[in-house]
Amino acid sequence: MKEKYIAPFITLVAGLITCICDIRNKVGVTTALVRLLVVLIIFYIIGCIARKLIHMICVLPSDEPPQQEEEKEQEEQTEGEEKKETETKTEET
Repeated sequence: MKEKYIAPFITLVAGLITCICDIRNKVGVTTALVRLLVVLIIFYIIGCIARKLIHMICVLPSDEPPQQEEEKEQEEQTEGEEKKETETKTEET
């Protein structure tokens, strides 16, 4: 599912539920429209937050380009070699 459709979907579902409740409770048109506007704004904001959270969770740090991963591996190898050299120097003394 594409992430850009999360906020509008949540907003529309909340609006539909609000409309059904207002019709069932026989609320006046003006009051129903004000409620609908408030619900749509609030749930759009909630949907945007949910979209960002889902994006942060689904996009893993391992999705980095292969070049960056190779560079990190090389840095780790050089750090490991430096530690070994310092350990052998301390053992010799």
